[in-house]
Amino acid sequence: MQVNLKVSAGPYEGRVFAFNQHDTFLIGRTDDAHLCLADDRFFSRHHCLLEIDPPRCFLRDLGSTNGTFVNGRRVREAF
Repeated sequence: MQVNLKVSAGPYEGRVFAFNQHDTFLIGRTDDAHLCLADDRFFSRHHCLLEIDPPRCFLRDLGSTNGTFVNGRRVREAF
């Protein structure tokens, strides 16, 4: 089983990240983020973390200033 994360907007639009085993994926503005959005002030330095264990994914907001949203709803954690 494989999980695909596809970027739907912004500078990385169309990029696909594929996961076929357990992994973590950091999104934020810092260079150590797997998806680095350095110039996007909407994102915090360490904005959110995905824990991927195909076929499941778990998202955790890392105390971001602007929040993390899933289907239009602000969440701290979500599967």
